[in-house]
Order: sequence, then C-alpha cells, then structure tokens
Amino acid sequence: MLEERLSALPPAQTEIAEIIKDPNNVLQDNANLQSAQFRRGILLTKAKAETYRKDFVSAKHSLEEALKLDDKSYKIMQDLASAYAQISMDTSAELVIYESRKYAITNYRNVTERTETSNVYPAWRNLSFLLYLSEDYPNTIEAFKTTLSFDKAVNGFDSINADFIRKYQDLAEKCSINKNCANNQEGLIDELRTRKIFYDINITHDMIENELKDPFFDIEHDKFYKCNK
Repeated sequence: MLEERLSALPPAQTEIAEIIKDPNNVLQDNANLQSAQFRRGILLTKAKAETYRKDFVSAKHSLEEALKLDDKSYKIMQDLASAYAQISMDTSAELVIYESRKYAITNYRNVTERTETSNVYPAWRNLSFLLYLSEDYPNTIEAFKTTLSFDKAVNGFDSINADFIRKYQDLAEKCSINKNCANNQEGLIDELRTRKIFYDINITHDMIENELKDPFFDIEHDKFYKCNK
C-alpha cells in the first residue's frame, strides 16, 4: 500500500518520497535539502514513520539528526527520549538496556529541568518510570510526586493512569527502605507497553506542516504511514 501511495505523488515530491523510504539516504548530499528547516522537517517526518512501524532504532537516529538542527526543541528531545525508552524495553542485552535508559533519562531531564518546559507532564511521567526501572528510588519518589501534582486542565494530567502511577510510587517508597523488595520490573514493562506510556509522538502533522516545512504538507501523515505497518 505504501508503494502505491508513493507512486501516486506529484513529480515534485517523488525525490523526497525516495528519501522517506530509505532511512540510510544521506540527506545533506541532496541539492533540494539545503535549508536546515526543510531537512529537519524531512527527518522528523521520517522519524514519525519509523515510530509508527515500531522501528525505534531508526527513529532514534532520525531524531538525533533533527536535534542537531534544532537543539532547543523540547518536543524533539522528548520524542528522542521516548525512542530510547522503547529500545530499552525491546532488548534483553543488559548493556543496551542500561545505555538506552541512561540516554532516555538524560533527554527527559533536558525537558523537565528547563524553566520553560518544567511543567511538561508526559516528560515527568515517563522520567518517573525510567528512574524506577533504574532502581533510583529516591529520585523516583520525587519525580512521581511532581507527576501527580499536575493539573489535568493546565498540564494535561493523565487521570486514566493515575492509579497506575500511585501504585509504583508506593512500591518505590517500599523499595527505598527495603533493598530486597519485589519491584515487579517485568510486570511494569508489560504494563508500560500495554498503556503505551513511551509511545509519544509530539511531532504532529500540524507542527510539521506549519513549522517544519515538510514537503508532504498535503498528506495526512497518520493515515499515510499506517499503510506501512
């Protein structure tokens, strides 16, 4: 289905379509992609496609390149953190888990520790669970407290997951006292997958169209990329 949609694109978009299909295409060598904003839009469109098909390693690479072009964007930082978090849950290699969690935590903290984005609820929520999985219980407890302090109307607090958050806040408090506690990490990872806690896509269709100059401005990205699932 994806091939059919790409072949139906206007000629001016065909070359860009080839870039989207090929994650390894070297963007900087293309004469049509000299604008940093334009290149950023392509990279974020590609990252969104890769996220939809759950290719989080490729999405991570795309987001890292996009962040180099816009290192102040908290939305890109947050999406990058989520990609790292997904990678950490999709592997059994201990070093990959450790490194991926570390970079996910760093990028979420880059959002939560900035004054202008210190009230971004999903970043705090996701950071809390990663700290728990890393068994950093004192910081986990503080992060959960901050998460639960947000107001739904102002910060978009996710009331559906409130009891879920409180459950692991309570476990963190117990584990901070008893180092041999049953922290239920495997069960938590399963729940995080089911609830799609790290499946965040902040780079929306409207944002790419209006701010990032994606050449696919006349295509509904959500439907377009779901064709390739």
